[in-house]
Order: sequence, then C-alpha cells, then structure tokens
Amino acid sequence: MNPDRAAAQLWAAFLRNRNVDAGTAGDGAIPVAGGYALYVSGTRFDFAMGAGSTRALRDDDLAVVEEFYAARAHPARFELDVAVLARDGALLYDRGYAEEDETLAILERPVGTAPPAGSVTVRTTTNRRAWTELAVRAFEDRGDDVQLLRRTLQTAAAAAHVLVVASLDGDDVGTGALGISGETALMW
Repeated sequence: MNPDRAAAQLWAAFLRNRNVDAGTAGDGAIPVAGGYALYVSGTRFDFAMGAGSTRALRDDDLAVVEEFYAARAHPARFELDVAVLARDGALLYDRGYAEEDETLAILERPVGTAPPAGSVTVRTTTNRRAWTELAVRAFEDRGDDVQLLRRTLQTAAAAAHVLVVASLDGDDVGTGALGISGETALMW
C-alpha cells in the first residue's frame, strides 16, 4: 500500500475510534481521493495527507477539503507526494495554494558503522505520559512551540499500537512508535 495512504488511514481510523469530549468535538477526518483531510485541534495533524493517491484531484475535492477546514477556522493544507503535485499542481495553484518552504531530506547512514559507546537497550512501554515527555525533551531545543509539540506527541502516542523507549547506559534517551494500517507498519 502507498505509505501516504496508509498513514492517512491510520490517523482517520484513530479519529473515528477515540472518545469525543468538548476538547475534541471539532476534530475529524474526511476522505479525499485516496487520502484524508485530518484535523486534530492544537496539534500538527491539521492537513490533508495521501490525497490524490488513487486518482487525480478535482475541483470538488478541493471544495470539500476547504469547507472542512473553514468550519474549523483553519486554512486548507495538503501534504502531497511529489508525483501528485506534478500531476495536480496546476489545479492547486489556480485555487491559490502555494508551496511551503519545507524540505524533506533523505539521509542514508553507511552500513557497518560502530554502535554508540555504552549499552543500548530498547523496551516497550505503556506509559504514554512518560513517552511523550521524553520525546518533547528531544525536540524542545529547536525553538518549536512546546505546547503544540506536546499535544502533537500526545496524539501520536495515543494512536500508536506500540511505544518504545531507547536507553543508553540506563538513561532514557529516545522514543519510537509503531502504528499498523492494514498490512502496512508505520514507524515514527
């Protein structure tokens, strides 16, 4: 399965199956051309992902997405695969969409490098609060909005099927998570 579609399906299923209260009543997901427009208040899960993965985007798709986000007083945003942007970019640009200045770099580490000095262990955890706080510490020095980061990581921890913590010489130093969507495993 297309990884963007798998990720969109994971988040949409999470939003459909979680408890709703006054703070989450406006959260939601709607299908759009193979993906989903997602919105989780106070997090970075506020864009359409996987859209255009099964067919070309159309004006009516964009109108539905724009209405979905307008009801939440939020701008309509898409995270698109490069091939989808190449195919459907003219439609998006004609409607006033612009590319954000974000670049994804794919880095590859050489095989056969030495592991870090010390004893590394990895364990699963069910303590979502501790997992979130460790993950927040890993990113808070980047200058991000810490509350937005915390809420995003809390949501990611809630959606994960498995949470892991890595320790170096007994000190917790890193986090990871695994989510399952159909036959696709997603790691973050």
